[in-house]
Amino acid sequence: MALTRLKEDLILYLGALAESASQQPDVDSKGRVYLDLARHHRAYAICLLLEDADIDGFFHGLIQSALTWRYFLERGGAANASYRRASLNDAFLDAVAAAQWPLARGLASLSAQTWTQGEEYADDFAYARFLHLLIALPQPEPAALERLLAQFEGALEGGTDARLDVAKALFVRDSEAFERAFRELLDAHAARMKRIADPWRDSALARDYTFKPNRYVLVEGLALLHIAESLGLKVAPEYRFCPDLARRRDYAPFEPLGFPGVTLAQG
Repeated sequence: MALTRLKEDLILYLGALAESASQQPDVDSKGRVYLDLARHHRAYAICLLLEDADIDGFFHGLIQSALTWRYFLERGGAANASYRRASLNDAFLDAVAAAQWPLARGLASLSAQTWTQGEEYADDFAYARFLHLLIALPQPEPAALERLLAQFEGALEGGTDARLDVAKALFVRDSEAFERAFRELLDAHAARMKRIADPWRDSALARDYTFKPNRYVLVEGLALLHIAESLGLKVAPEYRFCPDLARRRDYAPFEPLGFPGVTLAQG
């Protein structure tokens, strides 16, 4: 599907989701719609970046995604353990990728601080919670971060994960180790996207509106680069899936893009 057509479809779908979000009768059904709304704001933002080089539109879309999810959590969603799980982390990463640190910290504070067993994998929890603490103010004791790294490593049961190596490099502020691990993470992303896109697999994920945008721009990678730079690590000027335009921070002040109509200053 061409990006122009995809953008048009996303605009219509976002409108339908926004209307549905305001009408759902209970938290469980609201959560599914709000999550979908946030995910598709990111996808539309990436389309604006890739097709139009619209820097403001890209970052504003990421912020809208993060604000949409915060709005839901602050209005009852956080009472549901499934929606509070730390590994439900896309909105947090959107906020970090847009260098909106207070928004990211707010989302982290609304997320569970312990593993939600039965709702998420232990390694996914440890990784997400590690990032939450890494940008926290005031900074936690190093022991808290070390425990999460140990939990992550233990959950892998001898396996490997580029995310763990990235986290370890961030913890010790090692630029060379981060560079190696980050490029491995990008390779893993490329391989996963290629598997999903394989027509012989006929994956439902490949037909999702969010697949193509997320295939070509890795918001998680953008967020990790911002975190690395904030910690004083040296990073390369160019990486695949992390285009230069998406690493800038000089975008126009944010204005709400629609429902729920909240600003960065509002809860």
